[in-house]
Amino acid sequence: MADLTVGIEAIDAQHTKLLTLVAEIAVQGRTPGPGARHEERLGALASKVQEHFTTEGSLMRKHLFTGVEPHEEAHRSFLATFAGLRQDLLAARESAPMTERFEALVGGWLELHIDGYDKVLARFLREKGER
Repeated sequence: MADLTVGIEAIDAQHTKLLTLVAEIAVQGRTPGPGARHEERLGALASKVQEHFTTEGSLMRKHLFTGVEPHEEAHRSFLATFAGLRQDLLAARESAPMTERFEALVGGWLELHIDGYDKVLARFLREKGER
């Protein structure tokens, strides 16, 4: 796996929490049971995602980051995908197959986004004095 630290303390802490929640959902989903048992963690993940995207958006605007539009479009796209996957997982009678899909898509998207968009943003923010 790629190094997913970006060098901005608040963003790195948020990334860690997001990836931890995805991993917890995946672990819980490997045992038999209905998707509804994931409701608490999915709610926590949704809340943390929104918090994280708000943090990034605020920093991009504060420092006049020129890549704000494509970065935020990636966030909007993720939120739409996440909403559908969340609904599908909660509705699943048996969550294991859906949890695997959720982990691959959500975890995979986060890793790619961090390794791409967020590292570019972080380099810019560090040049502006953010740590």
